[in-house]
Amino acid sequence: QGLPGIVVAPVEIQNGPDGYGVLGATGRCGAVDYRRSAQVERMGQFILLRGVYVDEPKEQVDFAVPTNREELLISQRAADMITAARFVNVRIVSINEEEFHIPEQLLAPPT
Repeated sequence: QGLPGIVVAPVEIQNGPDGYGVLGATGRCGAVDYRRSAQVERMGQFILLRGVYVDEPKEQVDFAVPTNREELLISQRAADMITAARFVNVRIVSINEEEFHIPEQLLAPPT
């Protein structure tokens, strides 16, 4: 459907059903800037943050992976298409509401 930033490769499941594929994200964006996220809670040396802030991708893509997180970010257009498809194994969370833990030292300004 013309969603830039991904490739789908067919996969064969031994003794399994046909028609499955592997989704690979090719779109990239900058690093998540943890200092822009809201600090929700501290737990020892870990901090619970809310909100994911990254630089815009250099190319117009619907799927992008930040350089410092294993997370797939998608455009509103992609989110709308996935929601309309009613997948049961996908959870879409707004980047403003996403919560995650990081070690305290990742909040230090770059040197």
